[in-house]
Amino acid sequence: MNHRWNAPRLTAVALLFCAATAPIHAQAVDAPIDWQQPAQPLGGALTALAVRTGLIVGVDAAAVRGKQAPALQGRYTPHEALQRLLAGSGLQAVRDPNGSYALRAAAPSSAPPEAAVPAGATLGAIQVNASRDTVTEGSGSYTTDAPLTSATRLPMTLRETPQSVTVITRERMQDQGITQVADVLRQTPGLSFIQSGNAGTDANSVYARGFVVENYQVDGIPQTGSWLTQTGDLAFYDRVEVIRGATGLLNGVGTPAATINLVRKRPTQDFRASAALSAGSWNTFRGEVDIGGPLNEANTLRARASWPPRRTATRGSTAIRSARSSSTASSRPTSRGPRD
Repeated sequence: MNHRWNAPRLTAVALLFCAATAPIHAQAVDAPIDWQQPAQPLGGALTALAVRTGLIVGVDAAAVRGKQAPALQGRYTPHEALQRLLAGSGLQAVRDPNGSYALRAAAPSSAPPEAAVPAGATLGAIQVNASRDTVTEGSGSYTTDAPLTSATRLPMTLRETPQSVTVITRERMQDQGITQVADVLRQTPGLSFIQSGNAGTDANSVYARGFVVENYQVDGIPQTGSWLTQTGDLAFYDRVEVIRGATGLLNGVGTPAATINLVRKRPTQDFRASAALSAGSWNTFRGEVDIGGPLNEANTLRARASWPPRRTATRGSTAIRSARSSSTASSRPTSRGPRD
């Protein structure tokens, strides 16, 4: 049986646990602490703060659901760290006489009335930015609270999706050194990876719920073969989504096994480049190059390319050599006036 826990509910439980077990020490609470905490969902950030400092923070799970906390870098007291985590969230921490904190909606600021705009005046430009929260790269999390469309094509969270879904994020791939799709399939709950022949051949099978997995997708687009998908390199992908159960609504084939969706990395808003080189047992070497960023000054056209130069693994008389490249591009429409 697969159990899916709600992340905000876990946050509330964790904070209540800290409130019941961690005593308050006035001198320790006021002492500055070095922080190196990445950006993450607000509920998880408050849990980490409570565990490390012993602060008692009363949190309503519904109030922090879907909110992001900024990265915390530097030396701050627990109170300063709490204020920085709540910046821009619309919440404020109110301290009770016993030293605990309660989160409440921030009161609207009373700004002085603006002067009337004279007739014929030109207002300044207003820029509206939006981001895709589905990208797991740089999130620092092994799961995602963002809406996914793999199971139903509707933007629904993992809790709202009426199927069992597992997401292997980029953060987990990097921490565990997962570089091949076959390694992801071995570690996904509910999947059985059967290696019947040498690695890199089509003799391997994946089973779910007693049936062979035949549905593979890349960015939600069905693929015709599974050999290249099973033995492919993960340098190109942001996450792997596994939907267990029949997905005939999306694939046209309602096999009761599972669907494996590989989601590629997305272009970044600013220029980024990285390279990595690793070595392992049995003369295994692997390189990775990742470059992305805008292609024009207006930042309306962006691209990203990933390429593992070569991976050579030799064990006995079996050798595997692979070199693939993948690239993605995206464009942002600009506003135009009416045509003549």
